[in-house]
Amino acid sequence: MSSISAVGALADLSAAQWGLLTTAQANDVGVSRVQLTRLAQQGLIERLTQGVYRDAHAPEHELDGLRAAWLSTEAGLLAEQRLANPSAIVSGRTAAYVHGLGDLLPEPYEFSTPKRRQTQRPELRYRYQPLAPNERTIIAGLPVTTVERTIADLLRAREDRSLVADVLADGVRGGVVDLDELTEQLGPLAARNGHAANDGKAFLQQLLESGGVDAASQLRHLTETTLWQTRPFAPFSVTMSEHVSEAFTHAVTDAFRTAYPSLSPNVDTAALTNAAFNAIDMDHLWANMSADFFAALTPTLPTTSFIETTAILDQLATRTHEHESTDDED
Repeated sequence: MSSISAVGALADLSAAQWGLLTTAQANDVGVSRVQLTRLAQQGLIERLTQGVYRDAHAPEHELDGLRAAWLSTEAGLLAEQRLANPSAIVSGRTAAYVHGLGDLLPEPYEFSTPKRRQTQRPELRYRYQPLAPNERTIIAGLPVTTVERTIADLLRAREDRSLVADVLADGVRGGVVDLDELTEQLGPLAARNGHAANDGKAFLQQLLESGGVDAASQLRHLTETTLWQTRPFAPFSVTMSEHVSEAFTHAVTDAFRTAYPSLSPNVDTAALTNAAFNAIDMDHLWANMSADFFAALTPTLPTTSFIETTAILDQLATRTHEHESTDDED
């Protein structure tokens, strides 16, 4: 095959794979290893890793290294042929990086596999752990463990718990964590992390507190914002309901489910939360919140967090009344 024909064949091959191709794939379309070497010497393709090249005209991407590593794990198949039933799924630290959560480095690239695999390549790491279909997702064209499974895998690998808490915190703030699913994932890991057997809920609460995204910590953050000092009371009241609603979306969702187990799984409890706070009569907010809101919230929090949260509410109420008094004087 001529160089011109080889370049055309490789361009067609790499077009659906982020501009990447493997030596095995090239061989299937009639381009030999010798031709690949010559094309690389001419600057028409670029070698990324063992057996994987990139079209020199393809735009670079921060995930190119990972994509090349993934392609190399089953080099004879095209990316689209592998996604329905992937034999290697991005997991662990690498998955957290792909999700954009926490500060863990992605290398060496970690893959979960349904069968035991070994490699001599230092940039790759295989973990034998079959995954259920609902424990993986597709991100940037790659099969990746879900956020919940990723957090559980990090803990299972005995990753620094504070770093895992940071991953969880970023996920909570970004609204990408299913706390019910995560509770299930943490259950089998609870005992070896100092909790009662299968008590995923207690383990989750510990991680939330460590990451500063439990209800009490979110309230504390709210009281420390400059919102209190910069807004007159009337518009402040409206903004307050928005901030409270946002801060408590996850906690209140759990509270609704706990307090009202008969709610259909299809009910959007986050929407109910927003509607509830938007409907609050701000003149009676502080008088009613502790009784009504925490009646639902309490079952989801340990006593210590509830006491701390109530104290912060009192602080909120005091500051609000101070604003009211200041407005009256003006």
